[in-house]
Amino acid sequence: MLASVSRCNRISLLFLIIYLSVRVQSKVKDAKLIDGRDPTRDEGSFMASLLRYPGRQLICGAAFYTPTLLITACSCISDAAYGTEDDFPEQSLDSLRVSAGSKYYVEVDDNFVLLEVAELIAHPQCEYDFYVDMWKKDLGIVVVKKPVNRSIPLQYISYPHPDQYLHSLLSLFEDEGYWVGGKKSCYVFGWGSTGYMKNRNEFEAFDPIAYLQTRAMQIMFPDECQEELCQVSNKVCKFWPSSQRAFCAMAKEPGRGSFCDGDVGSPFVCDGILYGIASWNYECGTSVKANIIYELDIMFIDAFKYLSSSLCHQTDFLFLLILFVATIIV
Repeated sequence: MLASVSRCNRISLLFLIIYLSVRVQSKVKDAKLIDGRDPTRDEGSFMASLLRYPGRQLICGAAFYTPTLLITACSCISDAAYGTEDDFPEQSLDSLRVSAGSKYYVEVDDNFVLLEVAELIAHPQCEYDFYVDMWKKDLGIVVVKKPVNRSIPLQYISYPHPDQYLHSLLSLFEDEGYWVGGKKSCYVFGWGSTGYMKNRNEFEAFDPIAYLQTRAMQIMFPDECQEELCQVSNKVCKFWPSSQRAFCAMAKEPGRGSFCDGDVGSPFVCDGILYGIASWNYECGTSVKANIIYELDIMFIDAFKYLSSSLCHQTDFLFLLILFVATIIV
């Protein structure tokens, strides 16, 4: 059967078979950033918001890395994010939009554009672990139907080459300036609440803010992070970030933390380079300051980067895809 179709179509068909096993639909998850500041003109130009229409409900943030692909968190787009299908029926992709080009996630200036969503892709190893009350391999990709117009002031976020990522990450961890108490900072970006209300056992974040915010972050020492996690619950205490290719960060400036009520999907950027994706925070950092950041899987990210180009002109696409799937199996 495969012999009767073109080489390009055979590659497309093979990819489709593998790809359908990791495709997921979306559920809503609010994105919130506490005590942030307005970014400068050159900061955060890679950011976009994932919205649900009608109503412009903010789901989470994401970062463009090609004209049609955005990196975000799996927990933003996974069916399991809010429980069973009976409790939360599937969301249609037709109801989702990506806003880009503007630091507002609502239409305020001429740079604002809305893009339709074509697909949502979760990392094959992403799952919610009820044993530790935490997402694992919290990485996902949003695919838009049409590339962003070149006239829109949008930049693509940079990340290390697959051969250099682990070395770059190790160099980052070896630099004491990026650790808590040091003089250097990494940054997260997002829209969302600038405040919250806590009354007895009830916690509620305020409505999202329309203008993009950023917050300086520093890497936490593993022992201190674990102490913070153990303050949340016995389950969360069993989650060891380093064993899941994750690490902890906290806000550099004193205050109320950084993420709030699930500010997932925010890129963790150091010196203009993407090193991780924000995954978890407990109650806006009111008592627990630790924020979980997942390391990147460059093979996963790049596999779909190749897909977004012309398959017929990418002679190494099939090899890269098979190599990525092989690493998952192994």
